[in-house]
Amino acid sequence: MVYTGCNLVASYDPLSGEPLWDMEGSTTECVTSTVTDGRLVYSTGGYPQNHVQAVVADGSGEIAWEKNVRVYVPSLLERDGHLFLVTDDGVAACWNAADGEELWKGRIGGTFSSSPVLVGDRIYVTDESGRTTVFRASTEKFEKLAENQLANVVFATPVIVGSRIYYRGAKLEGEQRQEWLYCLGE
Repeated sequence: MVYTGCNLVASYDPLSGEPLWDMEGSTTECVTSTVTDGRLVYSTGGYPQNHVQAVVADGSGEIAWEKNVRVYVPSLLERDGHLFLVTDDGVAACWNAADGEELWKGRIGGTFSSSPVLVGDRIYVTDESGRTTVFRASTEKFEKLAENQLANVVFATPVIVGSRIYYRGAKLEGEQRQEWLYCLGE
């Protein structure tokens, strides 16, 4: 297991809870889920400073690369040696996971608390105003495929199971807030 936060990246044996290794490298507060490709561990944070960092997952303390980018709340996605991300302020990007080289970026707009979800070659991400954007998980360019709106307040990440999308959101009508759980699909 690997955890990030409190200015550390740390690994523990999942069966015993015994520490395996730790190193400086994270920010004080990390909201995202830690992502790994088995060789590198990717941590992100936004307090007190913005950062995305790749550390070697062997306990050596080696930092493979770092970037000053705010991916504080949405988690990263790793697919076939590439990282896909959406920044808190609505910029989608694809990076080479090995060295952090940016391959493309595109503005989606909005403010994001939910994390992107990968299904096949499509990435779904919903902003806090309830707008879901679907874009291709391509390493060549940003390609927006669809955009839709269900609720007007969303902080939760959509869950996709089989051919269904489960989506939690709220609608505000005046001072009234009504929570909804949507199931999209057949």
